Amino acid sequence: MRIIVMAFWLVAFSVPLHAQTAQTQTKPQTESSSQEHRQKGADKQEMRRKIEDDYKETLKTLPNQKLPDPWGKLR
Repeated sequence: MRIIVMAFWLVAFSVPLHAQTAQTQTKPQTESSSQEHRQKGADKQEMRRKIEDDYKETLKTLPNQKLPDPWGKLR
């Protein structure tokens, strides 16, 4: 019974590992795909920078709020 359980666990853990390694080995990177990858990375950085700038501008337009006084009603 132990052998069956050990064989099950061995197969259960080796299949995802095989799937991960097989995926990385099958796709060789060419020069054009690496250029596309760099371009996508630059586009993502630009988009993140724009989102961050928009967020900072939005924070500037919000008024400062007073902190609530938890003992205010008891005084």
